[in-house]
Amino acid sequence: MNYLALLALTGAFIGCNAPEVVEKPERVSEHAMEDAPSGCGSEIENCHADADCTDEGDSFSCACNPGYEGDGVHCENIDECARGTDDCDLDASCTDTEGSYSCACNPGYEGDGVHCENIDECAHGADDCDLDASCTDTEGSYSCGCNPGYEGDGVHCENIDECARGTDDCDLDASCTDTEGSYS
Repeated sequence: MNYLALLALTGAFIGCNAPEVVEKPERVSEHAMEDAPSGCGSEIENCHADADCTDEGDSFSCACNPGYEGDGVHCENIDECARGTDDCDLDASCTDTEGSYSCACNPGYEGDGVHCENIDECAHGADDCDLDASCTDTEGSYSCGCNPGYEGDGVHCENIDECARGTDDCDLDASCTDTEGSYS
């Protein structure tokens, strides 16, 4: 083998006036960047913490997770409640959370927040009506009304003394006797 061929194979060269052998600097291949890890999880992957990375051959792409919007490198929470894109029942409240939202039925309703049903407080005995009052269920609530012969706000009812008030319809030649809720 000739001396020049040996030098070419070893990657060394001799300068014209150089007394020693100097090694050539290592060449970076044209494909060195392509050969470096470049997919999801690599040093160059820059997806947002709230995004998914998808390997695409020698590259990758980022897409924001559900409940977030952006380009995948920058993702922001979507406030579904403020936008009205939630699926909460009309009788429920919506609370925005990171990447999602939650629904809770309003007072007077029961369910999972997506479906809410009126609670019949009267039928369940959950009302605070007086014993001398009647309870009427309403959407999301109830109302109390004193029974005939009683007066008050429905939560507190007092007997009306029709005889003392002169609101009875007894004959003038009859005596009036007040009774609970009525008279005779």
